[in-house]
Amino acid sequence: MTFQEMGLSDAVLRALVASGFTQPTPIQEQVIPLQIRHNDVIGQAQTGTGKTAAFGIPLIEKLSPRQRHDGEHTMEALILTPTRELASQVTDELRRIGLFKSLSIVTIYGGVSIEQQVRTLRRGTNIIVGTPGRVLDHLSRGTIDLSGVRHFVLDEADEMVDMGFIEDIQKIMQSLPEKRQILLFSATMSPEIDRIAAKYMSRPSTVSVSKSNILVPRISQWLHKVKSWERFEGLCRILTYHRPELALIFCQTKRDVDELYRQLHGRGYKVEALHGDYSQHQRDQVMQKFRNH
Repeated sequence: MTFQEMGLSDAVLRALVASGFTQPTPIQEQVIPLQIRHNDVIGQAQTGTGKTAAFGIPLIEKLSPRQRHDGEHTMEALILTPTRELASQVTDELRRIGLFKSLSIVTIYGGVSIEQQVRTLRRGTNIIVGTPGRVLDHLSRGTIDLSGVRHFVLDEADEMVDMGFIEDIQKIMQSLPEKRQILLFSATMSPEIDRIAAKYMSRPSTVSVSKSNILVPRISQWLHKVKSWERFEGLCRILTYHRPELALIFCQTKRDVDELYRQLHGRGYKVEALHGDYSQHQRDQVMQKFRNH
């Protein structure tokens, strides 16, 4: 099935072409028709399967930039993600898909000024993408009204449960109107997630995507076995040999990140460190440098 055969509007199809979409991935091929028919959906899929576009394409397709009587946008969709970074990524993807539709999309998460978010929310929005804690904070302040939400998405639900957000998620879902569509995406299905689905979802359709369908065909993987005291020199040899324009290096702990940063910086590499002890402003600055390299 192609995107054209799914009956998508010209505005969405043009945006998909502009963003480089060609053929639907397996999860997109299954989820998009179900979501357009307003089914609740459980998608068991890992990162890299194209799941953001799987719920993002039909969401953008179904929403219109309707406004309230005061001229502000009407909020119709709420998407919860476990982290600030994922919330930003989802927002960017939705904006690409909605390139030719005048929809307002707002991202809200902790670590930044809530007052600025309140001012933005007062102007109205069609879609909110946020983390559970900050969304619940806005709910308690009365700066978010979920009474008009018709579409609710839990993205990476297993990660949110592992991070201790289960109570926040339930409080948010209890504030949703009775008539709404719920989409839940998770790499694994735990008893907690099963209970959420059973309590809040209505006859959900289940879609499962195997690991073989993860979109990493252009990534080659190597394993270099070295002694612990040889790792740094081995890493430097790899960097010298491949001379990557951009590189991401993952470490086991935040302390390891700081130590490797100091070592690489001392060798003259253009390097930045990034982990959870940095403020949101610092993290944004690091990612901006990385993107603008």
